[in-house]
Amino acid sequence: MKKRSLTIILLVLTIAFARAQSEKKFAVGLSTDMALPYNNDYGYVDGLGLTAKIEYALSPKLRLAFMPAYFTAPSNNRSDYTYANQAETVVKPGGPNVIYKYIPLKVGLRYYYAQNIYVEAGAGKIFSANSITENGFLSTVGVGGITTINENNFFDFGFNLTRGYRNNDFYVGAASQYGLTAGYIHFF
Repeated sequence: MKKRSLTIILLVLTIAFARAQSEKKFAVGLSTDMALPYNNDYGYVDGLGLTAKIEYALSPKLRLAFMPAYFTAPSNNRSDYTYANQAETVVKPGGPNVIYKYIPLKVGLRYYYAQNIYVEAGAGKIFSANSITENGFLSTVGVGGITTINENNFFDFGFNLTRGYRNNDFYVGAASQYGLTAGYIHFF
């Protein structure tokens, strides 16, 4: 059963890839993002980011996307944090002047189920951009749309849910955020 499913998936992807030969294969874009945390034990508040997007058409409706980004989020903690893990007790700086900085690198799929409306899903790695944030893993799902500026240029807007694991040094756990994005994308 699993071999049959895998064969069908590979066949569909091969046919989709062959059809992509007549479509615009690549797209590049840049967007600004707002991160709104929920279910968050880490003590950061709304953050801002900048995301680059590079897409490759696998089919007329399915695109592979690579999305490097840079985010900052200020702390709403009022003092230093102390946490204990199995090996040590660590004090991390807190307070209103602490800024979390991180670089998420995501790879995912974007599927255009209508002409200008898409759903997307991805996963990636979070890299620390300062001593407060720790490397980690993230997964994301979202929905969005594009509106035409001209034949190859579009305004891109979307909403996503992102779940990041081990996003800072306080303790092992998860941080979640809603994301709002607005930007520009060029197809060629």
